[in-house]
Amino acid sequence: MKTLFLAIAVLLPLAQTPPAARAETASIRGRITDKVSGEPIARAVVTASPADGRSRATATLADADGRYAFPALVPGRYFVRAEPPPFGARYVGAAYTATTPPNMIMTLKSGEDRTSIDIALQRAYAITGRVVDVDGEPAARVRIVTRPVDANATGRRGPDRETDDLGRFRIFGLLPGRYAVCSEFFSTVSMQVRSELEQPVTTCYPSATSSVEGRPVEVKSADVDGIEIRLLMHCHGARAMKQRIGRVNRGELARQQLESFGGAAKWKSGSHGVFSASGRLKKELAKVKPFHKVLGVAYRPVEVI
Repeated sequence: MKTLFLAIAVLLPLAQTPPAARAETASIRGRITDKVSGEPIARAVVTASPADGRSRATATLADADGRYAFPALVPGRYFVRAEPPPFGARYVGAAYTATTPPNMIMTLKSGEDRTSIDIALQRAYAITGRVVDVDGEPAARVRIVTRPVDANATGRRGPDRETDDLGRFRIFGLLPGRYAVCSEFFSTVSMQVRSELEQPVTTCYPSATSSVEGRPVEVKSADVDGIEIRLLMHCHGARAMKQRIGRVNRGELARQQLESFGGAAKWKSGSHGVFSASGRLKKELAKVKPFHKVLGVAYRPVEVI
């Protein structure tokens, strides 16, 4: 009996503690929707991150109607952000932005229930295509990168991708905008062995040595399918020149291929396969005698002016 009275004596002051003395929390509620259609995005991932950067973020999933809630947050300043559902790629993540400053940070007071913290996500799009070599054959294991080209672009760089065995690629998660789509290369044992003959260089769609000279790919309100990047090669020495020269056709692509040797090339008006050369290109061509067949493949003679 004495023990019972002692326990009551200890608990009674706690039960009589006024509500104001207890630690209170704050809450955030809102809805995640499609920016265009207004349809709810079920299972969107929503995070509430303390603005001090020291505390751990809290995450939750939106329900079938796109609604979410953080019912027990410590009072303070927060960022709120929504991302596509786990493993989803149809949308691009976005942060909650208020109409008045500070736009992206909200301050929660003790006991406050902040509602209508709604976020609309922009639909993401994709660019698909393939990469081919100078002979038009599929180029496998080529790294493809995308970058926005406009100074005030709202788009973002897409994830790097590698072409498959058929030379195909798909870059997804892109906002509407104009993009430079380029191939990039890392040195491999295979490339080191081949470097005495020819070596691929960065090539931007459709077949240019830089994004400035290339043609931007414009993403509007749908995926862009079927672009083709034709690789440019840098060749070393007369031997490589002799094996490459017969593949050249008249036109801008051919001029770029020739100039990958160094120097400049200019097609002679009204001729077929005749051009003037300067710089390193002229020196290399001087080492190659006119020929009709190399390694069993027929070539047309090339005249150097």
